[in-house]
Amino acid sequence: MKISNSPGGGSRFLVLFSTCLVVVLNGIFRAESPVEIFYQSDKMIHVAAFLALGVTGRFAFPSIYPLSFWLSLSLCAPLLEWLQHLVQPQRNFSYLDMAANVLGVALAV
Repeated sequence: MKISNSPGGGSRFLVLFSTCLVVVLNGIFRAESPVEIFYQSDKMIHVAAFLALGVTGRFAFPSIYPLSFWLSLSLCAPLLEWLQHLVQPQRNFSYLDMAANVLGVALAV
């Protein structure tokens, strides 16, 4: 993937990435779980969230070596799920949520 360093382009992606990050962190660390539209529907939200973080983050930070970027995001994906139940004890830890987070990152690569 060739990432352009065009003037102003990075700042737009930085805004998009920052917005995605705020939404994802809010969703992960809020007190209540999302409404389940169908069985395990939250897994689709996890995949989409980390796919969006990966795509916007890669364009927002084009100067970061790609391997470093993807490894960092791949480590953050399961870590955030693990931290969720520590920050919000009423929320449940889920290996499936963790896997969905990592799948989102993998799809973004």
